[in-house]
Amino acid sequence: SDWGTLTVVWQDDKGGLQTFCRACENWSDVDAATSTSASSEGRELDESSLSLFVHVGDFLSLATVGDGRCHLPAWPSPRHRVLCPTVRRQNASRSSAEDCRRSLVYFAYPPPGISLDDARRVVAPLASCSSIGSTSDEPAGCYHGYSLLHNQSHQTSSTSEENLDGRQVDKHGADEKEDAAFQSHQQMRGVSFDQVILDKWDQVQRKAA
Repeated sequence: SDWGTLTVVWQDDKGGLQTFCRACENWSDVDAATSTSASSEGRELDESSLSLFVHVGDFLSLATVGDGRCHLPAWPSPRHRVLCPTVRRQNASRSSAEDCRRSLVYFAYPPPGISLDDARRVVAPLASCSSIGSTSDEPAGCYHGYSLLHNQSHQTSSTSEENLDGRQVDKHGADEKEDAAFQSHQQMRGVSFDQVILDKWDQVQRKAA
C-alpha cells in the first residue's frame, strides 16, 4: 500500500497493475483503459483524454478508521503490485522499447504539519457520508494491512514471507502482527506526517555496506 493520501496512476495499454482483495485473497488486474476498450464499452474518448486510476493511501484511509480496534476504514487503502507485462509486438524476435510498460504516478501527501489526528477531525465526517467503503465481507483486524505501520527497513528481519502469488504467510501469527501495527498507529497519531514520511524513507533507503 502507499503511504500518503491519494495516488494517481496512468498506465499504457500493456497494463500490469493489480490490486489485492483481502476478502477473497486474490489479485485482480486494473484495466489498462484505451480508446479501443472504451469504445467496446460504449464510451467515447478523444485523443486528448486520459484514463487514470486513483486509489486511497494509508494516511487518508487511517483517517477514516473509527476509534478502537474493531473498526474498518471507510476508505480502504489497497494493497497493489505491478507485474511485468508479457505483451510483445508481432514478428518481433526480441523485446524492444515498444514492448516496455510505461506509467506515470503522482503521490499526494498531506500539507506540512498535519498529523493523523488532525486529518481525522476533517475527514471522518466526509467519510461517514460517502457511498464507498469497506464491506462486511472484509476480514476483521485492519491495521496490519498498512505498509505505513510496518518497519520496512532492509536490516529488519520480517515476521512473514510471501508466497509466489503474493499472499502473506505469517510465522508468528496474525495477532502479533495486528498488535504491532496497532501500537505503531497509536504512536504516530499525533506526530506530524512530515516526520513520519522522513522516517519511512529512512527505512527503505539502501544503505552502503
